[in-house]
Amino acid sequence: VFHGTADKTTPFQHGVDLYKNLNVSNKEFFEAKDTEHCRVWDKFPKEFESKTLRVFEDGIKLSSKK
Repeated sequence: VFHGTADKTTPFQHGVDLYKNLNVSNKEFFEAKDTEHCRVWDKFPKEFESKTLRVFEDGIKLSSKK
């Protein structure tokens, strides 16, 4: 879950709650300081890219085990 602390569209706490309630073992929360709604990739492009790619790579690994 990526969430900006300056998000005026979706309260930051919603991202925190979503993360806490995800019923998966492999989860991660990225707190984007002073970042508005849908702007994480603008302010943190390296982190956004690497973490997003990891999610897809993990999904591919899981689907190939079936």
